[in-house]
Amino acid sequence: MPADVTAPPSPPANLEQLLQTTYNLFGFAKTLLLPLNGVKFIEDNLSGLTLDQTHQAANLWLLACYDIAARCGVHSHNLAAIRFHDETARADFLVRNPDLQGTLLTSSPNGFFVWVRIEGWYPENHEHPICDWISDKFVAVAIRQADSKYRFDNQGHPTVVSFRQIVWPADLAMHWAWKITASEYEILAEDKHGGPVVNDDFVASMFINMHANISFNPVIGTFYERLAGGRIRTHYVEEVQKSMHQVLTYIRKTAKHVAAKANGKVKLYVDSGPGHLKALTELLKILAVKPFEVPETAKVPAEEVDEQATCFEEYVLTQLEEAPGETLTVAEALAGYIEFCNNEGGARYSTRQFRDKLGDAVKREFGIGKNHDTLRNGQAKRGFRNLRLKGQDIEPRIEVCRTDRTLRTPFLTGVDWFDPGLSRNVEPKLEVIRTLGTDQAPCLPGVDWSASALVGEMATAA
Repeated sequence: MPADVTAPPSPPANLEQLLQTTYNLFGFAKTLLLPLNGVKFIEDNLSGLTLDQTHQAANLWLLACYDIAARCGVHSHNLAAIRFHDETARADFLVRNPDLQGTLLTSSPNGFFVWVRIEGWYPENHEHPICDWISDKFVAVAIRQADSKYRFDNQGHPTVVSFRQIVWPADLAMHWAWKITASEYEILAEDKHGGPVVNDDFVASMFINMHANISFNPVIGTFYERLAGGRIRTHYVEEVQKSMHQVLTYIRKTAKHVAAKANGKVKLYVDSGPGHLKALTELLKILAVKPFEVPETAKVPAEEVDEQATCFEEYVLTQLEEAPGETLTVAEALAGYIEFCNNEGGARYSTRQFRDKLGDAVKREFGIGKNHDTLRNGQAKRGFRNLRLKGQDIEPRIEVCRTDRTLRTPFLTGVDWFDPGLSRNVEPKLEVIRTLGTDQAPCLPGVDWSASALVGEMATAA
């Protein structure tokens, strides 16, 4: 058959039905199909045909009479198949990849297939217990038997996608992230002594390739992930650094042979300490920057955004007040905020938005910073010192530290703080918290801190 024939854009109208369906789904002008007889080609030389040659009448006649195989790879415009050994695994994969839920799906006794066309780089064939990646191989797609288990599971077409956009099962994600990054960056660099170390650009890029859905928003300075339905999830720096540590651990195991090949017996050093993790996170903030565009389905009307901000600011100004010696946890402030918005009928921020904004608002209005050691029921909570909700009838609390500094507290002279009965007899209003030291603890106005009055207070509490 001649090799210089240009492929028509669509199949002839009078093709046999199964062949017509196959071409309609895979794409006549993009997919190389060949006739099979069982697992072998009708003629040995058919495997060398070009796409245009397979559209000639002789090959179309054979395709109409025999079983049909599709060729993956560059011969079919970068057609690729992901073969799962279990249908449930394929369903889980499609949940993680909503953009592929409309792509062509097929099934056969050999597995459950997801068909895609790859834009840009893609790796060679790879087998895995969960799924196989097929990028250069013939795959049987249609068998002419009455009881054939080969079927088209939907009427989709192979979706065009970048390989790095595909979200893989956890066991495969790290493997593919390594492959993608190795195709773009040098794995090794040299330290100041000339020894082999892992290239920081390689590490940060591998993280991005593994977590393609995580980006950095430089405007508000946070990492975020776009979820299904247009929702946005914030990723704290600690979460990012934990994932980065997992990447470094994988690199430490995988890059040994690379270093050994390049440097003989010189040991590869992979730094996974806190300082290096922080430096890598800063690099990631540069590499992972993407324009932050809120999808239409997730956008909040401008008037509601204004109402949320107004209600929040009004709450901070009218419901919080400075109170020397008092403490307020973030959870308590949130409960007050929800009650305030419900009573006023105003639009309120989500819990996460409230927590993110509260610290800055309190710092701006009262000059009070957030701490992480406000005690409630013996547990340290995020909160604020010298702050409370207005209208709270809170009894004064004696704040002392649990260290030997209590022995040097001048205004508590004569009180035996090691008396085992103290903790049993004093109500929670005499709460013990960790401060800079009782000698620096704030004195509440109107409270008699003399030893005799204090002992009397304890007796009253008892």
